[in-house]
Amino acid sequence: MAEGRTMTTIRRYSIRISILCALLLACVAFGYRSIYEEPKERALIASFQTRELESIEHGFTFLSKAVENIVVDWAYWNDTYEFITAPKDHPSYISANISRTTFRNLRLVGIQYINNSFDILYEQGFDLGSSSYIDFGDLRFDTKAHLGALGRKAEGEDLFRSVSWVRTASGPALVVISSITNSQQDAKPGGYLVFIRLIAQQDLDQLAAVTRLTTRFESLESHSDADPLSVPVNAEAVQSTRVRLLMDPLRGESVAALAIKHNADYSSQLLNPGSLLLLFGLGLVPFLSFRMLDYRLVVPLEQSTRRIENMVGSDRLFVLEAPFSLKELEDMRLAFNGAVHSVERQQQQLRQLVVTDGLTGIANRRGFDLHVERVSQEARRLGVSMMWLVLDLDHFKQFNDQFGHVAGDEALRRVGGALQRLTKRATDFCARIGGEEFAVISVAESEDAARHHAQSICVAIANLGIAHPGSATAPHLTVSIGGLWIPDMSNVPASLERDHLFALADKALYQAKAAGRNRCCIEDMRPQEADSVEE
Repeated sequence: MAEGRTMTTIRRYSIRISILCALLLACVAFGYRSIYEEPKERALIASFQTRELESIEHGFTFLSKAVENIVVDWAYWNDTYEFITAPKDHPSYISANISRTTFRNLRLVGIQYINNSFDILYEQGFDLGSSSYIDFGDLRFDTKAHLGALGRKAEGEDLFRSVSWVRTASGPALVVISSITNSQQDAKPGGYLVFIRLIAQQDLDQLAAVTRLTTRFESLESHSDADPLSVPVNAEAVQSTRVRLLMDPLRGESVAALAIKHNADYSSQLLNPGSLLLLFGLGLVPFLSFRMLDYRLVVPLEQSTRRIENMVGSDRLFVLEAPFSLKELEDMRLAFNGAVHSVERQQQQLRQLVVTDGLTGIANRRGFDLHVERVSQEARRLGVSMMWLVLDLDHFKQFNDQFGHVAGDEALRRVGGALQRLTKRATDFCARIGGEEFAVISVAESEDAARHHAQSICVAIANLGIAHPGSATAPHLTVSIGGLWIPDMSNVPASLERDHLFALADKALYQAKAAGRNRCCIEDMRPQEADSVEE
């Protein structure tokens, strides 16, 4: 061994190589995060925050649909139509139907009834804070100008419906305008019903229970330059809180400023504590740590990220089935799966609310139409018989006039419960399709079976024993039923609309009423009759 020659040990050489590899990996890791990972994270979070904003938009849409359904239920009510066409003949309509309780329960700040000549028959404002009436003009909302801006003219022949967001003196509000017609919707519109529903912090709190986003109102004047709620989040503008504007889609005007706190917080740090810890571990044992982390951490995360990206791309969420060996990743998988189940439950609840009548708990008209469409196609394919029943409570207007709408609502709930008990078979279905109108769809092997089923409903309603001294038919609440029995649905052309079939059932209902009410009348639809109806 030559003198003066410096020798090195394997340990020292390994340390030098380890330090060099650690520095190289540190540079690569720093560059990779700053160039690729951080922008990718920002883009992913921006996409997630955009979806959170969309969930708020959907929440407002569902709220507007719910209010719209309430307004249509009022506007397509025979009592309302009779009042708008002959207000002097129905002086008690307003006092019987509109009170402080009406405004409070529906969170209304204004109601208007306008005839086809744009004459205001009734208008009333309401202060929800003090629970007192105010002048409608204090709301600073001009209905006639609003209708004119929407292109409506006096004596409109077609049914009209409008949903708008406006600013009132009481705050941001939802304005729903609907033409007024009878419950069968076959009469010429008699005017317009206007509901102005205040959007308050209580609504935002209810929305937060579904979206899990904290939202509050801010001053619109201070945030007039904010983006609308529908604008996607830019990856360079990712932040935990933001202000967005609620816009009226009809007029393109801003209505309210919303301060939104997102679920995912984000702060831009190229070297956060976790990154420094990772670099420290790579500095100690670079190769072993790299392979271990690549196998146990990076690969599973990349696979899960790709799955989640595929879910985002297809707009469908699935649970992550494969378990992780690392506890933190397994906790993340379980938390993600819990979030997926929560979203599915919320979607199911929203779908159920859309097709369920809020008063009786049975299906509403929308749910009934969807069921009829599905069942009719299946029955036509199998060639089975079907029974269509339309029910109308006898003298129910007199019942409401005598006992009030609270008792009327309770009677409707009891009738809905009785129909549920009588339609337990898989082929049975009942729904509330109007104010006091119900419908039942079922399978009946014969016309006698259909008549027996309808008669059992008459008896069940009578046996409820709901006193109705104002009825000209019986001292208790009764029902008239019109039915259509179709022996073979395969003989009914697919082009024949269900409205035609309902017209036949309605015809039988009118026959039952003409015969004295509290009875059923079943029509038998033969193939030749189906052909004649189609023609």
